[in-house]
Amino acid sequence: MPLPPFNPRFLLPDQIHPATLEDLRARCVVEFPGSATRPDIFANFARYRNAIAALGFSVTQWVDGSFVDGTRADPEDIDVVNFCASENIRAVSADARRQIPLLLGAGRGTIAEYQVHSFFVASYDYDHHRWGDFEMFRKFWRRHFSQPLNYAVPSKPSAPERGRKGIVQISLGDAKLCPWIDPLP
Repeated sequence: MPLPPFNPRFLLPDQIHPATLEDLRARCVVEFPGSATRPDIFANFARYRNAIAALGFSVTQWVDGSFVDGTRADPEDIDVVNFCASENIRAVSADARRQIPLLLGAGRGTIAEYQVHSFFVASYDYDHHRWGDFEMFRKFWRRHFSQPLNYAVPSKPSAPERGRKGIVQISLGDAKLCPWIDPLP
């Protein structure tokens, strides 16, 4: 399902928007034909996803940041939270698990190579004793990614005037292994 158009404040409507990688490209690259940075950021994000898939991880990604914000023609990076089911984490090799803090949840550590600001959350089923931890992190990222940030750009309205924004959700890998993330706050 294609992503909705940007609202009058150049943000996606406030909700979780399931999408494909092609949907993200169509909305956030193709619609910015003069952008000097968007094509490269998208290509690097695709490489980043390939690196994750090569390790055997199946993840649900929440994509955000100025890349998914229509107010900046030339963003610097893309922000991504990688949700991975605990069963999938246990199923991959020990070498792959060692890549979690280096690739899936490296924060700014993946910007130089992939232009991706990456975060990681392990997901657990409702009856698991760590479900509360997962739910706390899910709510944190939903709130954090929904709040437009203030940038030092004179033509950009301050964040409170812009309202809440939407998040793009993309699956990577085996759909049966990608965790379902409740979109509610």
